[in-house]
Amino acid sequence: MTTIKIGGNLFVDPSLEEENVMETRMTVTARDDGLICAMQKGGSGSLTSKDIDNILDISAEKSKELRRLLNIK
Repeated sequence: MTTIKIGGNLFVDPSLEEENVMETRMTVTARDDGLICAMQKGGSGSLTSKDIDNILDISAEKSKELRRLLNIK
């Protein structure tokens, strides 16, 4: 799940237009058991520890939702 930061706000699954104006980006990949197996930060901006915690929570939630919608564990 990719999350970007624009003006202090986090946006999930950004469009190309949003990515073009982002401050920073973080992509998190979680396994079906919820464990994080990959993370990558991009862009020149910074993330606070609160931002990272929020991104990890969002990624875990959206990962479960996507697996449910796709009928996979």
